[in-house]
Amino acid sequence: MDLSEFIISKIENITPTAIIFCCILLFLIINWVISKKDFFIDTWNKFYEHRKRREEFFQMLIDDHKRIKEYEENRIHDREQSFQIQKQLIDANANLAEKLESMSQKIDANQKLTDERFAASEESSKQRIRAELKDKLLRAYRQHHAAAHISSMELEAMSELIEVYSQNGGNSFVHEIIVPEMYTWEVVDE
Repeated sequence: MDLSEFIISKIENITPTAIIFCCILLFLIINWVISKKDFFIDTWNKFYEHRKRREEFFQMLIDDHKRIKEYEENRIHDREQSFQIQKQLIDANANLAEKLESMSQKIDANQKLTDERFAASEESSKQRIRAELKDKLLRAYRQHHAAAHISSMELEAMSELIEVYSQNGGNSFVHEIIVPEMYTWEVVDE
């Protein structure tokens, strides 16, 4: 069996349900990314600005280091000048070390603030997703609870919703109330 026959045999085994499910999932993911584009743009811009400031700072350090080196090479004429140059270099290095420490602390503080904002935004997003999933599960539960029957497709969809709800930190009411009861309902095929 060559590669093209193998691929054709695998494509023939794909069910329309799987294709529809993949299309819906792809649509939901694209919709979510589009709805979050401002967040992604803001995050990227902040990251870019942070990186740009850091590169400018390191370039300033490199330029300062080059100037100090040139100064050292051009000014060593006698012993007295040498002591003065050494003192200036020590002071300049101490000053640069202080600046570096200060900038490093500012960079770390900005990074920590960015991480906190990102974590808060992510948690907010998870809460919104949990609320939407909980609402969908409750609507499906109410719809099938009274009738005590469900189609196999709806049962599979509810199972997937429950799994995603749990992955997003959903609480246990679903596992305590909905899951035990939904497997007692009669499965009917429409």
